[in-house]
Amino acid sequence: MTRNLIDVSSLGGKVTVLIIGVKTLPPNAPFTPEQLDKMLQEEFAALKKMGVEHQTLRIENDAESREVVSKSLREQKYDAVVIGGGLRGLPQNVNLLEDVVELIREHADPSTKIVFTPKPDGTCDSLKRFFNFDN
Repeated sequence: MTRNLIDVSSLGGKVTVLIIGVKTLPPNAPFTPEQLDKMLQEEFAALKKMGVEHQTLRIENDAESREVVSKSLREQKYDAVVIGGGLRGLPQNVNLLEDVVELIREHADPSTKIVFTPKPDGTCDSLKRFFNFDN
């Protein structure tokens, strides 16, 4: 499938993004919490340079986290919601992933893109699959 990229200039030169990831890493994670935080901070700096305004939610598999996601989606329009690999790749989070996708469908603007990132420092590249940042 070939996507028509959304020209960032048509969005006023900025993209608003909600990034959703897991709060607690599994014991077999390929990096420590400190390494994850460092990767995320570097990625957030790169997003800023691209003109991406982001909010990040680190959630658990509980009702409170689902409400936080729901509230965030109701209160702000996002151009994209990025779902991290910890949410998608862990069998214990399948029901949480399903709930997050349903919350996006229910509360996000219909034009909001759902973006999956394969790794913590892959958000910039993942957004480039949907948005043209070159203009």
